Amino acid sequence: MERRVSKKEEGIHEINSHKREEEMSHINIETKKEYQGKNIKKLDSAYQKEGYEHKIWGTFPQWKSKGHSIGKGQKGVKLLFFTKPPEEINGDEESEKFIRHFIVFNLEQTLPERELEKLQKGKK
Repeated sequence: MERRVSKKEEGIHEINSHKREEEMSHINIETKKEYQGKNIKKLDSAYQKEGYEHKIWGTFPQWKSKGHSIGKGQKGVKLLFFTKPPEEINGDEESEKFIRHFIVFNLEQTLPERELEKLQKGKK
């Protein structure tokens, strides 16, 4: 049986198809950029511990914009990035950097909307 691939799934496939999985670094679903620094270690740890097959990650809003929802009870991985204070972004002054965090979820922790609809219909 042949299955049609949606545009959303096509985008995910496009990310995966450029490298073999073991060569691929952890990538953001929206920016298609690789994660950097210590965040790679955190993602590698979760990837191995949970046995994920894909190295594609995104925040809750990013997955939602792609038509996916996060599965109930799923725990994300907290990542960090450094930024200047908002008032100094355009200034020339050097200052301490702020640490901000965000939480990402693996592709395998998400459900496409159509799958979620099927689950919800089954509950009624």
